Amino acid sequence: MSSDHHNGNGTGSAALRASELSYRRLLEAAKDGILILDVDTGRITDVNPFLSKLLGFSHNEMVGQTVGELSPFKDIECNQVMLERLQHDGFVRYEDLPLESKDGRKIAVEFVSNVYQAGDKNVIQCNVRDITGRKQGEAASIRLASIVDSSDDAIIGKDLNSIITSWNNGAKRIFGYTASEMVGTSVMRLIPSERQDEENQILTKIKRGESVKHFETLRQAKDGRLIAVSVTVSPIKDAKGKVIGVSKVARDISGQRGTEDALRESEAKFRALFDAAHDAIFLLHNGVIADCNASGLKLYGVTREQLIGQSPALVSPPTQPDGRDSQEKALEIIQRAMTGEPQVFEWVNQKSDGTPIYVDVSVSRFELRGEPYLQAIARDSTERKLAQNEKERVGRQMHLLLESAVEGIYGVDLEGRCTFINRAASEMLGCKAEQAMGRIMHELKHHHRKDGSAYPFEECPTFRALQNQESSHVEDEVYWRADGTSFPVEYDSRPILDGATVIGAVITFTDITERKKAEEILRSVSKSKKGRQNKKVFTDLGVIVFLSALVFVTAISWDCPTSRSRMLRPIMQMLAPCWMKRLSR
Repeated sequence: MSSDHHNGNGTGSAALRASELSYRRLLEAAKDGILILDVDTGRITDVNPFLSKLLGFSHNEMVGQTVGELSPFKDIECNQVMLERLQHDGFVRYEDLPLESKDGRKIAVEFVSNVYQAGDKNVIQCNVRDITGRKQGEAASIRLASIVDSSDDAIIGKDLNSIITSWNNGAKRIFGYTASEMVGTSVMRLIPSERQDEENQILTKIKRGESVKHFETLRQAKDGRLIAVSVTVSPIKDAKGKVIGVSKVARDISGQRGTEDALRESEAKFRALFDAAHDAIFLLHNGVIADCNASGLKLYGVTREQLIGQSPALVSPPTQPDGRDSQEKALEIIQRAMTGEPQVFEWVNQKSDGTPIYVDVSVSRFELRGEPYLQAIARDSTERKLAQNEKERVGRQMHLLLESAVEGIYGVDLEGRCTFINRAASEMLGCKAEQAMGRIMHELKHHHRKDGSAYPFEECPTFRALQNQESSHVEDEVYWRADGTSFPVEYDSRPILDGATVIGAVITFTDITERKKAEEILRSVSKSKKGRQNKKVFTDLGVIVFLSALVFVTAISWDCPTSRSRMLRPIMQMLAPCWMKRLSR
């Protein structure tokens, strides 16, 4: 009897071990997460590998913890409340419980807990099912439905017999029918009678698994209007790839057709303006010439075939006047213009025969069919540039002449302010040219008379030149240096005329200090009363001085005969009688 009892116990133990092994295998192989909790404490006694991997915690990290103590379950009801619900209801269910894995991933799960008896005690089993993919799919479906319903296009579903199965708000807006009016009816009610063969042709292609893209046709609205639409039709296939229906997207292009017609008309107008423009106009794309008008071809003496697709450097010399390489400089300008910064500059091009062409160029960016382009407008400035170059050459020559003159020369505007002054004038007045420019010259060098009394500008001959167009020659006044000293001058003041209008005055002056000294010596000698001896000495001296003056005048008369002769005339007039009397003896 004891042997049978022993065998019975052995058989029971083996069955229990087999049952436990079977349970362990099911636990570990399950594709849902499983937690086993102690019914009294709510602490985890076992967890399967699937849940450990899903949450990122090891078996040891989870066993011994309550559900509420684990961070993934931080949003679940407290452990005690959950236990109370289990004791009362026998189960707890959470349809959409958000969890967070150890590495921070968001997971949506279904969480179901129930109490069952295991041997002689009760335990709690929690099943955790990952529904993240399902929730994402549901969200995607909701988004897709929202997109379909909010689309401006008509999106229509139908079966292979042309019976409408779905109808969005876009279809309602375009055709005027509600979904309740159209679902379950034939799509043929939208198709004019003369175009109903189109539907049969489309269905034939769809059944073969083909699509129809951007098919432009006419459809009829609820109010009878014919609407121009662009239709795209695609097959709807089941999981096995079998065609089970049709998806049709119809876009109202009535307004687009009107816009396209207006656009073509506008393009024709602008093309006419482009070709008729007097200036050369180029369109550049990706750094090369994409188009050019007739004026551009004529200006550079090339054909369209020679120019299109070429770099702008094709019609430029190797270098520009500043010494820069034309290709390199053009590339820099193009790059700046492509950033949206307009470029305005002077450029030297050349014709096909090498003749240089001076142009004023403006370059700006614009968009054409979504692509960035540059528009370059070139205006021929060759005549103006050559005239400007000649004017600059003459100006340089005049500057050299003014700077080479021994007389002081300066100009003033209508206010008497200095507009130019040569080197001789600066040296005689003891000031630099930049110190005189813009200053009122009367206040700078002519402010007092030689006796020290104030000299109003209104009484100055320069003022008369400005106000009355009068030229003046003066020999008995002084100019004042920057250091406060004065010197006697002989000067001429003449108006500067632009046609009949006075725009300023030019003053030419000479320091006559030495001449004044010579005149004073001669006057002193002529008044001497020391007798014949002195007179004889004076006469001999006069002959020598006269002959020396004659030689000097002759030598310098080539340079400036008028001013030099004027300086020596008084001396010669005084000495001539003495010289003639001496020769008559």
